[in-house]
Amino acid sequence: QAHPDLQPGLDTLRNWNYVADTESTGMTFFHVYWATLKSMLPATLSEGALLDAIAAGDAEAQTLSLKAAEQAARLMRSEFGSLSVPWGEAHRFVRGKQSTPAAGTGSGDAIFIASDADFSEKVWRVNYGYAYAMVVKLGETVDTASVVPFGASEDPDSPHYADQMDLIRERRMKVVRFDPEDVRRNAKLAYGCSVRFSPTGLPASGIVRSGSPVSVGSAMYTQPPAQLPLGLATFTVYTRVMVEPASAPVTVDLSVYIPPELCPEEHLSSLVAFAYDDTTGWSRLDAQTIDPATRILSFRDRRARTYAILAPAEYRAAQESDMRSRVALTIPDSAIRERVPKLSSLKSPDAPPPLVPGAPGAREALQRRAQNQQTAQSPQDEGGPGQTPVAEAPATPQEVATQTSPQTEATPSQTPEAAPTPSTTDGPLPPPVQMPAAPEFAPSDGSSRVRQGAIAWGSALQLRPPGVEGIIKVSADKPVGARLSVSPDPPRPLPENLAAFTEFVQVECSAKDTQVDIEISLRPGKGTCSEANLERLELYAFDEARGWTKLPEQSFDPKLRGFNAKDSRPQWYVLLGSPAWLLKP
Repeated sequence: QAHPDLQPGLDTLRNWNYVADTESTGMTFFHVYWATLKSMLPATLSEGALLDAIAAGDAEAQTLSLKAAEQAARLMRSEFGSLSVPWGEAHRFVRGKQSTPAAGTGSGDAIFIASDADFSEKVWRVNYGYAYAMVVKLGETVDTASVVPFGASEDPDSPHYADQMDLIRERRMKVVRFDPEDVRRNAKLAYGCSVRFSPTGLPASGIVRSGSPVSVGSAMYTQPPAQLPLGLATFTVYTRVMVEPASAPVTVDLSVYIPPELCPEEHLSSLVAFAYDDTTGWSRLDAQTIDPATRILSFRDRRARTYAILAPAEYRAAQESDMRSRVALTIPDSAIRERVPKLSSLKSPDAPPPLVPGAPGAREALQRRAQNQQTAQSPQDEGGPGQTPVAEAPATPQEVATQTSPQTEATPSQTPEAAPTPSTTDGPLPPPVQMPAAPEFAPSDGSSRVRQGAIAWGSALQLRPPGVEGIIKVSADKPVGARLSVSPDPPRPLPENLAAFTEFVQVECSAKDTQVDIEISLRPGKGTCSEANLERLELYAFDEARGWTKLPEQSFDPKLRGFNAKDSRPQWYVLLGSPAWLLKP
């Protein structure tokens, strides 16, 4: 007589979707069944021959398969007390003290290999699978992503021992950076006698030089460390350069490109580089020059401090209230998460208008100027200290679950450069560069309840709605300007019997005649919707011509609690559902 659990076990296999997902109970039963079936095979019968026999309906193979399923049901009942065990509970990635659900398998012909040979305490521990994996997209620029399970270090005390655990668990990769400029802007720290860095938030390039190796970092702030000198306003963000050991004698050289959108040509000569520290406050730097042809202001300091370009506010190219939004950059979430201690920020009503970092020509001009500042090989190239590995930063599809922070500190960014010789001199500056006009948007209506994000410019943009959990991706065949606005109030009354589970997010694009593709990912804040009704929410869009419409072909990710959809034109977006699903505060 067959075991009573055989039929439920067979039903589990029939209902399985053949995916080794962490939530799958069918995968767990299949894993036990397949291992049992292979152990029953005659030594002369290969796994491939068995599969062929089963597919052909061979009676002996079917009998053997049923016996294996019955034995698997007994084992499941004995070990787990149930036939319905999620794969991620029984199949784990274990690294030191960390343990996380593991998708994939080594049973059958799996695509994502995560095999195991150790079963104890009701858990299979993955001990075989992918090593270093890399994907490369070739083109005008090379895009690369990789993953190293579970981290690059085998030292349990290293921060890189298990820092890629989440990547392998979620079957994701991280961006690998090879472009020197990209490396400089995303490296967290560099070490050497001559370290070149590119501050986040500025079209700028700098070099820190020292007689002995030092560690160099930089950070960006949108608020001043102290009240600005009387009568002056900032024309840049505030860039802090940090050196360890702090007592090391250094020379800091920084070159900053000033876009015409910020300052007209007739006022360029009035711009002045200032430095700040807690001891002396703000002071004008004596060693500085500006070249009107290239619009590059260069200065030198004999110690590492906080820097900004200052001048009377009336010298700004535009004075309307929307100036900062029109020329601001989108600060990445990584910049918000990274904190640089010991620099307090004071709120200032005269916040800086951040420069456009990706402006055509500015990057090339700064690169040529930086190259002119070095003429010798570093002694570090001969095996001494000072080399730093390629910086890598995670690619994060789960960013839809990341909430924007009001803080505005940026990720330190730098990389080593060759050390100078005493004969090093500045070479000729490049010819003037042409900047594109700032994208035009309708001015804000002035409502204090509407929060406007910064404008981004490009052909593949990722924008985060201020204060809303989610991400909006805008792509086009040519560069466009895009901005997000968030309001707690709907642009028009909602459809009958529907309530909002997020605030209202508006996407604006500057080029009305350019086809854009928009990917919307939003999720309700925690405590807004009951879990039982969460997946019943739906993404809606609004424009004046069509009113409220439900976005087609939308999907729900239960792991991230995120709702995803695509659109072909910028509109208002929100998650709607029944008012009865709202949780009471």
